[in-house]
Amino acid sequence: MKKSRRKIKIMQRSLLYSKKYSKKGMLFNIMLVIFTIVILTTAFVRLSAKKCMDLSSQACLEKVLGSDPIDVMLKVQDGSKAMIYLDVAARFALYQALFDLQAKGGLASTSDCGTYFDFALWKNAKGIFCVPEQKDAEQALKQYATSNILARLYKYPHADFINGIPLEFTGFATTPAVPGAPPGIKLQPATGAGSHRCPAVTQEYVKEFTYTSTEHPEWFPPNGVSVIIPPEGNCPGPLPMIVYFHGCHKGTVSTGAKSAEDLLNTMRVLVNQGKADPVVIVIPTQKNGQGWADAPNGVCGPALWGSAFDIKEVVDQAQQNLPKGVTVSSLSFVGHSGAGCNLEGGLHRAADLYPNAYAIGVFDVCSGDLYGKSFQNKLSPQTKILITYASMGKGRSVENKILGISQTIACPTTETIAANGEFSTCSSNSKGMRFGYDLKIADHHASVAVGFEHMLKQFFSAAGVGAGVGEEIEEKEAEEKEEQVIA
Repeated sequence: MKKSRRKIKIMQRSLLYSKKYSKKGMLFNIMLVIFTIVILTTAFVRLSAKKCMDLSSQACLEKVLGSDPIDVMLKVQDGSKAMIYLDVAARFALYQALFDLQAKGGLASTSDCGTYFDFALWKNAKGIFCVPEQKDAEQALKQYATSNILARLYKYPHADFINGIPLEFTGFATTPAVPGAPPGIKLQPATGAGSHRCPAVTQEYVKEFTYTSTEHPEWFPPNGVSVIIPPEGNCPGPLPMIVYFHGCHKGTVSTGAKSAEDLLNTMRVLVNQGKADPVVIVIPTQKNGQGWADAPNGVCGPALWGSAFDIKEVVDQAQQNLPKGVTVSSLSFVGHSGAGCNLEGGLHRAADLYPNAYAIGVFDVCSGDLYGKSFQNKLSPQTKILITYASMGKGRSVENKILGISQTIACPTTETIAANGEFSTCSSNSKGMRFGYDLKIADHHASVAVGFEHMLKQFFSAAGVGAGVGEEIEEKEAEEKEEQVIA
């Protein structure tokens, strides 16, 4: 009995101690849970604070748990896509580079032997060979591959390939970046008109679009407006835009007319030789009209570039059809023959719509009192003007006087056209911003290429002679004053 009682007491004591310690254990567990919650909450707040300094902001309140890991996975996927794009772009760039190399006859520039349907010749008519050496062909291939891969990398929006390319590969200049260029791209400096040169040679950009007239859509052909950029300017950055109006002859799709082809070839030669900076040329085409009995096979009269043609719409559409990254830094207009004979259309309408245009090129158009006053009254005094007179320059003296083109200057030398490119007399205004050039031989069609050459060299070149002409005029005036004082 005594043993059984003793066992009962021992069991009672054990039960009492177990209850006492179980309460302590339970209290410990509860405190451990609370402590853990406090630590995790503090850690969450601290980590969130690194992302969101203001915890009360809407962005922090909307932040979803797990969004950072998801962002990391998406970035990895974007990186994989970019690598795939880079691999395919490099492959196609090499294919295109090989095509460009064979089209240029293994040369990086134009062959000295000339071209045949844009393909370089290795032997000219005089029997002179222009076969490229292997090292020249390899260097040319590298340049073509570089320009082609860069052109494709520019277009990929989800990765910045350019900043990771070594300068020795791209050949980028070390001059300050031009406004409008993508980050990391170093372009050569702009001129007053706002141009740039690409760090590597690319291809000429040609894009055609259709202008639909609300009055007479049948007068303007499908894909009748061309936007053309020389290879040296076909990369992101600012470029001047020049709109060319052909004259009283039937326009052809893409080139407007032969005069437009002359204009394009002039631009290509000067830009390639570094005597003019790259520009965007916009060439609209008009093929029909009303009341043109004097030109049954062409277009002439008041309807040429008249009310049926919306200049602003064409300029806007041309800007929309530029390559990605190319911006318009200035706007200019040039015209030939009948493009300057309608006081309500063509060049005169452009002057009315864009009085602050950078420059106006007037190539043997109707001249005289009314035409001079139109430009003088509509255009800003800061707008540069260059006029070439040939067979239609009967009113040149009156027009020059109205525009202030009264100072005789030394005539510049024409380079791009061998025949009929010489001037007989040349004049300028006192500021060296307006010029009137008389062709020695009154060649109406040559006035386009000749006028455009000197317009590009004087107004669209870092080494333009416009300022030099102004200084020459000032020196001449000073000499005349000295002679008067001596007399």
